[in-house]
Formats: sequence, structure tokens, C-alpha cells
Amino acid sequence: MMFKLTLKVLLSLSVMSASLSAYANVQGTPFNSGSFIWPFILGALAVIIPIAIAKLYHAFNKRTNNKLQSEQGVKVKPSGSHIALDAVTNLPVMKRGIDVLEKCIGKNSAQHYVAIAFKPINFEHVNNVLGHQNSDILLLQLAYKIQQKLEQHALLLNFGSKTHPLNICRLQGLDFVIVADRRQFKHEDKYVLDDICLQVTKSLPNSLSFKNFSLSFRLAFGIALGSEKHNATQLFSEASDALSLAEREQQQIWYFDEQSKVYTAKRLAKMEKLRLDIQENRLCSMIQPQVVLNTGELVGFEVNTKWKSSDGDVIEKKAFEAIAEFSGVIYQITKQLIRDALIVAKIANTMQENIKVGINLSSKDLLEPELADFIEQEANQHGIELKQLVIELDESVILTDTFRARMMIDQLRALGVNIAVDNFSGSYESLKYLRKASIQQVKIDCHHLNDKDIYQADKTIASALINLIRKMDIPVIAIGINNSGIREHYMSVGGEIGQGKLIHQGLTTNELQSWLDSRNVHRQAN
Repeated sequence: MMFKLTLKVLLSLSVMSASLSAYANVQGTPFNSGSFIWPFILGALAVIIPIAIAKLYHAFNKRTNNKLQSEQGVKVKPSGSHIALDAVTNLPVMKRGIDVLEKCIGKNSAQHYVAIAFKPINFEHVNNVLGHQNSDILLLQLAYKIQQKLEQHALLLNFGSKTHPLNICRLQGLDFVIVADRRQFKHEDKYVLDDICLQVTKSLPNSLSFKNFSLSFRLAFGIALGSEKHNATQLFSEASDALSLAEREQQQIWYFDEQSKVYTAKRLAKMEKLRLDIQENRLCSMIQPQVVLNTGELVGFEVNTKWKSSDGDVIEKKAFEAIAEFSGVIYQITKQLIRDALIVAKIANTMQENIKVGINLSSKDLLEPELADFIEQEANQHGIELKQLVIELDESVILTDTFRARMMIDQLRALGVNIAVDNFSGSYESLKYLRKASIQQVKIDCHHLNDKDIYQADKTIASALINLIRKMDIPVIAIGINNSGIREHYMSVGGEIGQGKLIHQGLTTNELQSWLDSRNVHRQAN
């Protein structure tokens, strides 16, 4: 393209020069084409060269980004495409599926559509054996095989584009969904839908292999038929509920029915209760002190969200996280947790300088593009250095390590935020991650050390883990120090720092200052 532009400019200058020369001859005036044409050539080059450099830079940038995304396993989207794809499976995300179905419902009616949710029900075994990072490769193979089979299926909605059809979208975890158009059915609904499920099942090979490991997948299906009252979110939700019941009742296919409605009604009631309780500020942050067990020295805090529901229950964040994600309020809860953690750091700094404060984030949180900017902005407003903040990520989240999650972790590290691995298992994959990544803390669950039946084996494992992590110069913090027996067992294998109910049942931000004051008075008295 640049060559053609240059050629056109030079040809134009040549024609101009010849015309001026001919005109000068007619007038009897000598014409020096060289002295005339060079200023034009230099002027033209001054325009062409910057354009060429900009074009080359743009092309190089695009090629580099595409190569980087390809290396990270992210499918490069066609130019002009705005389809959000899941980083692991390269399938459209749930929001894309809801948007496409909602448009179809708007043009027609929800009664014309059927949502079919499905999942590999024996996939957890892969995670346990291979670790999440390697199991993602098998999950990608699974998604590819099914999509390849369904690509030209006439009855299914297309969540992709005309040039690149995608009939499956990923919901949460291992759940996927396809949507069938009932107007295209030539037989009874149940016959056609059962046949679609059979085709999905047959799309899987006898076994999928990775390294020396192979597995034959088994699928479960949940089917929800639309009605005039449905919207896209409700239809997906009912299909997911039917899938949960299929898995619970050990059935391959489960149709959403009255039993399913009771199940869904309970979940919708919880979602509505959570939404109302958020408005009434019933979610609060509970603070767990982290201390050196043999001296009682305070070294840090962990801040968790608890839901004090209107019916009197106190629920940990992990217990209601799935409901919060489906309700779309999980990031709202996380932002408040971040603010509370920074308030804790500010209060702690009045008594003890630069004490670390940890919070646990979910995989969904890491996919929020503004997370790092929000943390930096809030830290500046509270006057807190980000080296005081510890982001705790479950081992499963870190080992999944999708491209977008890894980019966010790198952004947080660049800001000075500490990264900790929570619920560390000591698997080969997790140890390999510790060796190559910049991790500032490792947290291990020790509540089981009090069980005499399994004590000896767990004591040996805990001892080996602690010694191994120490050799990497990474601090180890025990969670679940709930009684003196667990504390003694943990300390007997070399453990030093811990948190749990024995140290404190949990503080609110309003109670923290007085607790620190009383500790300070006690310390001065001794």
C-alpha cells in the first residue's frame, strides 16, 4: 500500500515537471526541472515517511499482540469482532450467551427456545491428579471436540459470528450451555432434545489424553424449556438448576420441573435476600489477627466478609460466593472488602508501622479490568502503601492461571501488592509455581491436625511442607488454629505464625482500635 502511494506521488511530480517544462518552452523561458522538483520530492518524502513508520509500527504491534495471545492460549478475535471469549476454552462467556438469547427473545418469544446446560461430571478427578493448569488443556480439548461436532447444527443458536460460528458458551466452572430453536423441531420436543444430548455425548472421543494420563468423560445435562414469561437469565438459571439436580440424582438428563422449581425458588430467594441485606449493610468485615504463636507478637491481619442475614445466620463469604456471582454483586462485595482492609491497615499503623493486611479474592475478581486501578486509587485515598496489602488467592485460582488472571496478578505485583497462596496443598504443580513465581506468603489449613486418627500422617505432611517452603524463604501462616491442641501440633512440626479462633474469634473494624489499645497496655505492663 505504501509502495503504491509513493509511486503515485512520484508519477504526479514527473507529470507536473514535464508540464511546466513544456509551458516554459512555449513562453521562451528556461526551466530548471531539478531546482524545481527537489523541494517537492523532499516535501513528499516528509509526508510519506512518517505515514510509513506509523503503518509499520501498527502492523508490528498487531502482530506482536496476536503472537502473545496465541502463546498464552487466547484465540485472537477477527478484526472488528467484539465477542468476549473465555480464556481457557475459547468459547463465548455467559454474558455473550445471555445477550444473544435476549435479542432472539425480543424478536420472537422465549417459548421458542430451550436451554441445555451440560458438564463433565467426573472432571474433578483430573484437577486432583494433574492440577488445574494441566486440566485446562484437557478442558480445551473437550470444548473443541464438542464445538467441532455442533458447528453446523441447524437447530442451535450461534453465539459467535457468521464467519466463525460458536454454538456453545461457558457458564460458571465446568458448566456449558447450548440453546435450541424449537421452531425448527420436526418431532416432539423430548425426542429432539434427547437426540441433541446424544450427539453432544457422541462428539467426545473414547478418551482424552495428556502426558501419561487419560480419561473418559461422562456428561450430565439439564434442560429448561422457555415460556412467554422467561428472560434469557432465567432460562439459563433453570437449565443450570436442572443440571445440578441431574448430578445430585445421578441422572444423565434432567428436565426442569416442579422439583426443580422448588430448588430454583430457594436459590432465587437467597439471591434476593442477599441483595436486600447488602442494601441494609448486613455484610460486614471480620478481622482475624495473625500472630507468632510462641510470643503472641502481632504480624498481620486477614479481613474476610461475613453475611449476617436477616434470619440470624452468619455465613462466610465462600459459602455465598456462588450466589453473589450469579446475582452480579460479587465485585461490589469485593470492593467493600478492599476498602475495609485499607481501613484496618490505617488503624493498625497508629500502633504498629507497616503491618500487613490480607484479603482473599476469587477468580472472578481477577477478571475485573479495573481491579488494579481501584486498589491503587483507594490506597492513595487512605494513605496506605500497597506493600502492606496481601492478596490471597486459592491455590486452585493460581494454578488455573488464565491469561487475563495472570495479567492482573502481574499488575498487582507491579503496584507493590504482596501475593499469597491460600489453602496450599503441596502438590507438584503448586510447588513448581512457588519456585518460579514471586510469592510472599503461603497459607496452609491446619484444623485437621487435632484429629488423632489421621494425626500422624498429616503431621508428617505438614512438617515436610513447612520445611520445604522455608527453604524457599517464604513465610508460612497456618489457618485453623482453633484450639491449643492444634497450636501445639503445628508448633511441634516447626510452625511459627498462625491465625484462628484460639487467637481471636474475629473483630469488626469498630472493635479493632480498642483491641489494639488493650494489647498495647498489656505489652507495656509486661
